[in-house]
Amino acid sequence: MSTVRRVARNTGIIIVGDIVFRLISLVVTIYLARYLGTAGFGKYNFVFAYLAFFNILTDLGLQTILVREMSRDPSITPKLIGNAYIIRLILTVTAIISSIVVITLMSYPVDTTTYVYIASLTLLFISFSDFYRTIFEANLRMEYSIIAKLAFKGLSAGLILWIVFAKGTLLH
Repeated sequence: MSTVRRVARNTGIIIVGDIVFRLISLVVTIYLARYLGTAGFGKYNFVFAYLAFFNILTDLGLQTILVREMSRDPSITPKLIGNAYIIRLILTVTAIISSIVVITLMSYPVDTTTYVYIASLTLLFISFSDFYRTIFEANLRMEYSIIAKLAFKGLSAGLILWIVFAKGTLLH
């Protein structure tokens, strides 16, 4: 496949994947807002906005470096993946622990801190989902990257909607 065709194909895949990703997010947001109400939805948004800051710590540019180096010299890919995996694990565990320590020190209500404790584990799943997608992106296999991203989003959306329709909560 020519470079132009591959770029066009990958661009199309990324655009379609992004549209589907955003539609899933919209549906989940609508159901969550209706189910949780104003205060509950505010807590939900606080928890994930708070954790988004710590999610930055799980990468620190590692993905960009990994894609660049794997593209530059494919022969060192196994070594890069192994080293990056260990670094990513250390960064992610550090981010999770940091998020828990900081929220505890900030004296938020017990329910909010409990939600952060539980939701901080999503940093692990997000981090490694992104890590595996990086491998596909370095090899210009965007279809697999998008499938992995949508699978993760679909799984998390399915879990959230299941809780909503079952009229459940995380703490009760």
